[in-house]
Amino acid sequence: MPKVLGNALFSKDCTIFNSDVKFHIASTRKSLYPDISVVCGPPERSQQDIRALTNPILLIEVLSDSTADYDRGAKFRYYSELPSLREYVLVEQHTHTVETRYRKGANQPWQMDWVSGEEAEVILRSVKVSLPISALYHRTEGL
Repeated sequence: MPKVLGNALFSKDCTIFNSDVKFHIASTRKSLYPDISVVCGPPERSQQDIRALTNPILLIEVLSDSTADYDRGAKFRYYSELPSLREYVLVEQHTHTVETRYRKGANQPWQMDWVSGEEAEVILRSVKVSLPISALYHRTEGL
């Protein structure tokens, strides 16, 4: 998935990070690791956790049986405290289904959208990119 997203964002001023990069949420005093993240413009470091960034525009989590409830619930609530965050994407592990939660600006209400099926397109509003679901699941076994 990072490669597909990276190709789509090639001409934009955005950086894609893997799960080794954490983000600090000052209001909750937590630092969390998303599976994939996108920062547009220069990355900003946390003053409380200098190894963490603070300004993602897009966060992506791949749901597993053991993390799905946390990713959909508490983890989303923590991430939603980040003023820069515009989109939170949840990718089902066992089916071709993607859930997006997006907002137009800080303090705006979150909206949800789901797409499923191998022929569907995932629209990432935060970075103005559309990706075929089949590309996100390319070379995944058991689907």
